[in-house]
Amino acid sequence: MDSLTLRSILRDSGYEAIASLWQYDEQPEVIEKFLRSVAGQLASLANTTIESEFDHYGSGYASFVDLFCYPSDGSSQTKHGTGVITNGITIYLSRLTPVAMSGALQKFRSPEASSYDFLSPELVGTVPESVSGDFVQEISNVLARNDFHILDHATAAVPLSPGIHPPTILREAPYTIFDALFHWID
Repeated sequence: MDSLTLRSILRDSGYEAIASLWQYDEQPEVIEKFLRSVAGQLASLANTTIESEFDHYGSGYASFVDLFCYPSDGSSQTKHGTGVITNGITIYLSRLTPVAMSGALQKFRSPEASSYDFLSPELVGTVPESVSGDFVQEISNVLARNDFHILDHATAAVPLSPGIHPPTILREAPYTIFDALFHWID
């Protein structure tokens, strides 16, 4: 889905405010460089660890970059058997338009396995208990300085007009604004 199609979908769904945001008018390489710069700014925050996924989950196409952020002091990590559960905030930065969303997720890692979920509209705007409000505010400040519109839960959950089917395997119909902005096809 290109930026023009996305703008049309958002306008048709009643979200002119998002559709009229500054659009990425550059080549994909320039956009990727910009998104990597934002990830770098987040990683430079005090007490912050960022795990980033720029490679479309190894195959296919993701319309977003996935950043998992958590305090580096260990306060959001707990041991579980031979592994560690890390509670953090996942941020999706759209490759299509300067829109971001975030929500609470956790990762599990052990020598034998690892697991990690995708964000959904239901999780947008949530924050893990182990993460401070100051941590969240610092992240929000970086996104705001880079002119990202931060999508809230109510907007993420708005249904798209009937018949619109974003190219995604993350969720099934009925589709929402979330699916138009943040989709992945393998």
